[in-house]
Amino acid sequence: LRYHNIAMIGFSCIYIASCVVLVRQLETPGLVLANCVNMMARITFSLYFITQFLYKNPVSGMAPVRSALPSIFVIVAFIASYLITRASNEFFYLSNPFSAKYFLLHTAIGTAS
Repeated sequence: LRYHNIAMIGFSCIYIASCVVLVRQLETPGLVLANCVNMMARITFSLYFITQFLYKNPVSGMAPVRSALPSIFVIVAFIASYLITRASNEFFYLSNPFSAKYFLLHTAIGTAS
């Protein structure tokens, strides 16, 4: 428990430092990025803790962690959906941002992908 309390203090320090740096440079978006940095640090710590726990547990091993990961098909589908939506944004929406027709077309493509 003491180890986790020290880790939480470390995460708070990371958040404060990233807030100071990023908000000075990027203003409001810096606050969002500072939260992203904080969450990535916490996720990394959690993954480390979970893997260490599961390696020490000879009954289940790493099977629960591996079963929670998405399949390669899901990852490829996410990437394809991102690329299609990004292209739609570039070609349709950003070319005429005030056009309802292009907005609806971009939204339909994003929904379909």
